[in-house]
Amino acid sequence: VCCAILSALLWGNIVTLIVMPPILLGMRICAMRVVRGEDVVVTDLFSGWGRFGSVVALNLVNGIFVSLWSLLLIVPGIIKSYAYSMSFYVLADHPGFSQDEAREESIDLMEGNKWRLFCLELSFLGWELLSILSFGVLYLWIIPYRETAHAIFYEQVKKENQPPVYVPIEEEHTAR
Repeated sequence: VCCAILSALLWGNIVTLIVMPPILLGMRICAMRVVRGEDVVVTDLFSGWGRFGSVVALNLVNGIFVSLWSLLLIVPGIIKSYAYSMSFYVLADHPGFSQDEAREESIDLMEGNKWRLFCLELSFLGWELLSILSFGVLYLWIIPYRETAHAIFYEQVKKENQPPVYVPIEEEHTAR
């Protein structure tokens, strides 16, 4: 019985580390398409498998970094998890990025925005409790809703962090 439990835990962890990251990327791609008003097709959910290596590496390295930060205390690990939280969205937005570039861009985007994301996630607490009462059935509606809310958050933070475009004074006067 003990070996069966350990085996189930091991296989569950392997599935979580290898199978979930491409699915999560596909979900984020779909959510971003919804937010941007683009057409979404079912195959978008599986588009993360095309970038299997970078997605799994991103998830694994993010997990390792959060675990190492959590060794200091729990709070630094939580803060770093929020800093890395937009890395899948960045990877979805920039297919050519490496996992390190996606993580660095996420850190830059989340500078000063971790509290806002925490408050957004806190707003889903009631829905989480209701889904537990519904034995998880409500998650079929909550997960797309949450992913779309996170995609909207990503788009807002990305827009806020764009550097301003400066027009030289000479060009501004000649345009009039």
